[in-house]
Amino acid sequence: MAGQAIENGEALEIVCGLRHDPIVNRLAHRIHDAAKQFGPLNRDHEFPNVLVCTNSDTHCGFPDLLGVLRGNFHAEDGGAEPIYQGGFGGRIRAEKLTIDLYVWLNEWKSDQQKGSAFFSESSEHYVSLSALPGSDPARHRHVG
Repeated sequence: MAGQAIENGEALEIVCGLRHDPIVNRLAHRIHDAAKQFGPLNRDHEFPNVLVCTNSDTHCGFPDLLGVLRGNFHAEDGGAEPIYQGGFGGRIRAEKLTIDLYVWLNEWKSDQQKGSAFFSESSEHYVSLSALPGSDPARHRHVG
């Protein structure tokens, strides 16, 4: 994709196109891999599938996982834009729902280290996962 942009009054030629966000691609790939691994290990889905993401990338955060799971970019002001609908909506649409609980933990020591969780409300294991200590269903975030 070629195009032109103006910077300081001079035309610059853009010789490459947009590329997918590597963070979002990486998270979608991890969900895809986890779903493939849960399949043979828990074929009848007798037990909840729980994916714990331990994050060491300070440029990546729980909002990125939220974007992959919901298909939207979530802005700090609360707005949401459906920019991830195409690729991830199709690629991991069914797979993301095979995981009953997503847990996000940052590896660094700070206020941001606190974990976040994301539940699949349609899961047959939702009630039992909601009974975990410290879990408040009124505050749960849901995949779908």
